[in-house]
Amino acid sequence: MWLLYSLLTVLFWGLWGFVVKVASRHLEWYQLYVLSNFVALVVSALLLAWRRESFLPDASATLLGILAGIMGTLGYILFILATKTGKVSIVVPLTATYPAITFLLGVLVLRESVQAHHALGLILAILGAVLLSV
Repeated sequence: MWLLYSLLTVLFWGLWGFVVKVASRHLEWYQLYVLSNFVALVVSALLLAWRRESFLPDASATLLGILAGIMGTLGYILFILATKTGKVSIVVPLTATYPAITFLLGVLVLRESVQAHHALGLILAILGAVLLSV
C-alpha cells in the first residue's frame, strides 16, 4: 500500500503546486493560506468525529505533533509566497528537494540504514531539481 499512497501523494501534491500558483494570482498569500487550511480544519473535525476515541496523546507526542504543525505551516506559507513571486516551474522542483533534509536526519538522528543506491538516488534527485530550477 505504501507505493500506492506515495504515487497518489505525488499526484495530489503535483496538482496542489499548480493550483496554489493559479490561486495566488487572485488571492493574497494569507487568504490562500486561510482558505486552504479551512479545508484541513474541516477534515480534522470529521476525523475526530469518525474515530470516536479519546484524543489525549502523551505530552511528548503532543509536542512533536505541534512541532510538525509549526514546521508544516511555515513551509506552506513560504511555499505560497515563493509561488506567488516566482515561476511555479522553478519553485516546485526546488522545494521538492526537502526530502534531502529528512533523509539526512533519518540517517544521522534515527540511525536508519542507507544503502549506496539510496544515497545516489537522493543526489540525482537533488541534481535533477537544481537543473529544473535554473
